[in-house]
Amino acid sequence: MRALLLSVPVACLAQGVVVVGHPTEETATPTGFVETLRPDADPAAQADLADVVAGAVGANLRRSGGEGRPAWLSLRGGTGEQLAVFVDGIPLHGSRGGAFDLSTLPPVYFDRIEILRGPAAARYGGRAQGGVLRLHTRRPGEGTEGFARMRLGSASLAQLDGAVLADGVLLAGGLSAAEGDFRFIDEQGTTRRRLGNDHRRGSGLLRARAGGWSVLVEGTAGERGEPGSELVDPLPDARAEDRRLQAGVAWDGPMGPVEVQTTGFARRQSHHFVDPDALLGPTDSTLTDDLVGGRAGGRWRVGAHTPWIAVEGRHERAAPQSDRRTTLAGVVGELWRPWPWMEVSATARISDTGDREALWVPEGGVEVGPWGGLSLRANVGRIFRDPSFDELHFSGPGVEGNPDLRTEEGVGGDVGVLLRLPRRLTLQLVYFEQRYERIILWVPVDAYHVRPEDRFGATVRGVESGAALRVGPLRGRLIYTWLDHRFDHAPRAPLPFRPAHSAAARVTARVGRAVAYGDWRWRGAVHTDRHGHRTLPGYTTQTLGLRGPVAPGLEVGLEVRNVGDEQARDAVHQPLPGRTWLLTVGLE
Repeated sequence: MRALLLSVPVACLAQGVVVVGHPTEETATPTGFVETLRPDADPAAQADLADVVAGAVGANLRRSGGEGRPAWLSLRGGTGEQLAVFVDGIPLHGSRGGAFDLSTLPPVYFDRIEILRGPAAARYGGRAQGGVLRLHTRRPGEGTEGFARMRLGSASLAQLDGAVLADGVLLAGGLSAAEGDFRFIDEQGTTRRRLGNDHRRGSGLLRARAGGWSVLVEGTAGERGEPGSELVDPLPDARAEDRRLQAGVAWDGPMGPVEVQTTGFARRQSHHFVDPDALLGPTDSTLTDDLVGGRAGGRWRVGAHTPWIAVEGRHERAAPQSDRRTTLAGVVGELWRPWPWMEVSATARISDTGDREALWVPEGGVEVGPWGGLSLRANVGRIFRDPSFDELHFSGPGVEGNPDLRTEEGVGGDVGVLLRLPRRLTLQLVYFEQRYERIILWVPVDAYHVRPEDRFGATVRGVESGAALRVGPLRGRLIYTWLDHRFDHAPRAPLPFRPAHSAAARVTARVGRAVAYGDWRWRGAVHTDRHGHRTLPGYTTQTLGLRGPVAPGLEVGLEVRNVGDEQARDAVHQPLPGRTWLLTVGLE
């Protein structure tokens, strides 16, 4: 298998084609359901990247505390671990597992964010059952430009971020800190103070482009309190520290009739946790996660056909268990346009990870546009995820991995309609279904230990709908998502942490250069165990905001979140903040 994959680029070199990895972005999602978000066009205060993606169709966002605290995105009834995240084509998701923390990336880095949902994401490899989050850094324009944002908010929140763009170089960074404490009423009706909600973090990014070459260096370092679960005693002295440093170099451009894109990357990240008063004795542990890899893709056009080919490779290592694995994958695909109003795509991926059996992942789709503005789309394909290092080999107090885990596998499909009337109306309605032959869950093996098992099958189906309307200075947006998610075995309990219903609405009004806006978000109840016995109630929040220029180059905004002061709880039943405010001052 490995000899076969390594022979692909050799054969292509003989024909003048360089191929070492991932498909080019232009061919990556021809028929999938993609939503593009532009942070600069969003009037919200955007304390972190989670604020930007929270309003996407089908988005399920989970937070641990207030602004600046960890935040995770999941799509289509998946978990955060079933979402692949890339910045300029470089993967951010780690081999240890767990969801990627969106709070570690300031939105000032990006001018475009793409969310891909459905089986078309399978060509990005494992972790893409729920979808793919593609982050695109700002591109310098003519001359030199720069801007900065300062935010002050409730719970002593203070943030500063900014960027400078000049001569093909983007230099950006951010600082965020908060004491984080706030009062709440616990499940017994007692007024208490939330502990372990503080954080300190710094982030930076350098992006340079010249000709067809580009270089990216990104990193973040921070610490935060860890509150534990409200179901047990609080952890007033528990702390967590996270660090990440990654670099990548890429080249793209034409090579004869072929458009080529190549990328090499490396990353190290670490997590340090200390709790001197842990239930089973003092805890002081450090986990690291290293990645080295490369990929490239080439495509060319032959009449109505656009075939493409790609291979990729990566070597991952995690400590202290000294886990290592090498993954090689090859992908071939084609985009066929038999008529101007029709596109057909097909992809086949073969992936080989360590001593596991090679996995074939086919997928395909069709898009039909019978008249301008109307698009009918359908996609179907296999979905999969390799077990993470933590699921395979982690060892700690009360937790142990399972080296016999098999790959998560299933089949997914979607069908939907999109209607776009330029500058007026956009409608979207999509039905999707995902059948998992195997999913991996952490389950108790006795009163004191949990471990992951892959003996569960499940079915997730749902509807994603959205509407956007513009009338004069007014803009409105409405989103609703319905999910039905159940284990295949009796008693067919719902999967944990997936709301059956969620909805969001936003209205903005522009008066000159000033913008007033209001948000309404509702999330239904969620079950927090695999038996459906424990439930977190649903909740509704409202946001009101106003921003506008007060002097040349100076903009001020004020935002009030959770206006109704409703108390909600996160995944470990800890409270989320009630009513908060956020003052933003921007310089350009």
